[in-house]
Amino acid sequence: MIARQETRIGLLTMEAEHGLLLQVILPGSPVIPRGHETIQTESQSSEDRKILEAAFLQIQEYLEGNRKTFSIPFQFYGSSFQEKIWNALLRIPYGETRTYGELASMAENPLAFRAAGGACHQNPLPILIPCHRVVAAKGLGGFGGGLKLKTFLLTLEQKHRL
Repeated sequence: MIARQETRIGLLTMEAEHGLLLQVILPGSPVIPRGHETIQTESQSSEDRKILEAAFLQIQEYLEGNRKTFSIPFQFYGSSFQEKIWNALLRIPYGETRTYGELASMAENPLAFRAAGGACHQNPLPILIPCHRVVAAKGLGGFGGGLKLKTFLLTLEQKHRL
């Protein structure tokens, strides 16, 4: 099930299936379905609707500075390296940043900093899996939602860190 909602950062699109959040698409990004169709029963649709409503609520609370962690059940699918990187992203504390090199080291592959950046770019759950907390050794680095949004998220977290 796919849902869209306007937020203070623009229109967010999210996808849930079988009671798990699968994708968060930031404003301005193309909607890319995961590539397979499923037939949902009414109970699955209801469960997915509840997950999407909770996800939108928690992201709104985060964007207002009132939430630092998320409690939405989610699932991501990627290569084993991508999944290591995405799990490492979950260990970066709110209000802190790491470089791509540090992220690669966290995923036990310290020389793979460019690949770590690529995995961040492929992150299916931005904001919940905080790839915006990863910066270049000499600068801001990239972000799928654009540098303006990355700066906004980092500033928001610094403001509400304590």
